Amino acid sequence: MAVVYWSHMSNTIEMLGKIMGSAARVKLMRLFLFHSGHGFTREELIKKTKANVTTLRGELSLLEKSEFIFKKDAIRPVLTKTGKPTGRKKKAVVYVLQSSFPLLEPLRALLLESELIALPDLPSRFKSAGKIKLMMISGIFMRDMERSLDLLIVGDKLDASTMQKQIALIESEVGKELRYATFTTEEFMYRMKMYDKLLRDVFDYPHQKLVNTIAIEHLS
Repeated sequence: MAVVYWSHMSNTIEMLGKIMGSAARVKLMRLFLFHSGHGFTREELIKKTKANVTTLRGELSLLEKSEFIFKKDAIRPVLTKTGKPTGRKKKAVVYVLQSSFPLLEPLRALLLESELIALPDLPSRFKSAGKIKLMMISGIFMRDMERSLDLLIVGDKLDASTMQKQIALIESEVGKELRYATFTTEEFMYRMKMYDKLLRDVFDYPHQKLVNTIAIEHLS
């Protein structure tokens, strides 16, 4: 399946937001399309899409009225503030994608088969995390869900907190958790020499280098 790229577009989510009505709606629809059959509470949707409560309430109401999603009662585990299960359960209202929605396939083509994020801008998102020597995309960004990694980043003294924050923001736009790995230059070169399975799962399949200041040009 061909990957569609839009040139001269600083923010893909903004472009789709203009078409669909809002960026928050795009994030929600992508999330539901990527997780067909899974129910999300409002709290989970706020966390995953980074939308505020008022915006989320309005978008959920619109999507429910259009019958793109429906809500139902579910039993969910009670979690601590740190997200760990307490062993108790509670009733909760969850929102689920309506599998019989007549326009699902056209929406999948528009929201999932187009460029998920503006790839040329991806390195700049991590600029404040430190100097990145290698950034590669694979997996979901190449429409290959079988790969072990979607994003590989190599750099020294990278700020882990900043990295995680940016990853979370990207996940909110993509609509799916990313499989990613970060290595120091030394760790990366050692793994390359050892023909590390995780790295080969990136290099031996469709991938793209967005940043490359390490001497690995001979690799495909």
